[in-house]
Amino acid sequence: RIGRKTGPKCSLELAAPGSTNPRMGESSKDSARQDASSLPVLRREVFECTTHDMCTLTMWRCFAAPTAPTRKHSVVLCHGLASNRFTFDLQADVSVVDYLAEQGWDTWLVELRGSGMSKNAGDGVCSVGGQEGGCCFDDHLEDCRAIIEKVHSVSGKPVHFIGHSMGAMLLQCAAG
Repeated sequence: RIGRKTGPKCSLELAAPGSTNPRMGESSKDSARQDASSLPVLRREVFECTTHDMCTLTMWRCFAAPTAPTRKHSVVLCHGLASNRFTFDLQADVSVVDYLAEQGWDTWLVELRGSGMSKNAGDGVCSVGGQEGGCCFDDHLEDCRAIIEKVHSVSGKPVHFIGHSMGAMLLQCAAG
């Protein structure tokens, strides 16, 4: 279990003042802790990734803590079926994203098409197999490939990919 018994060691600063906290939808000034000035700040930035079939995926980059050791890779966290970014970032005291960033990892939190803030391709047909009824496993597989390319192009680092449930299955298929 990743957590902190004494509470979070960092506060959250978003890329733009007044923007939305990706954790629970509150504004950045509402989420600031009273003692935040004494805590290291983890900076986050929102990115979009466009797949080959023009589906727009939403990704959050949590930059490594400035006081942490420098890591040579980026880390992508991918949720499973019927889930979203909150799998890895529900609240500060158990956030895998914050923990990895505190350890010096350039951490990316993603949402596959049809989940959270990411959108489906629009026509309701699986772009790879032509099935009706929305996206399919092959679409999510293409999402993962596009995400890895985007993270590598932005960070300039090799990518570690961590998947939960279906997210792990997608990685296995993408690697094979």
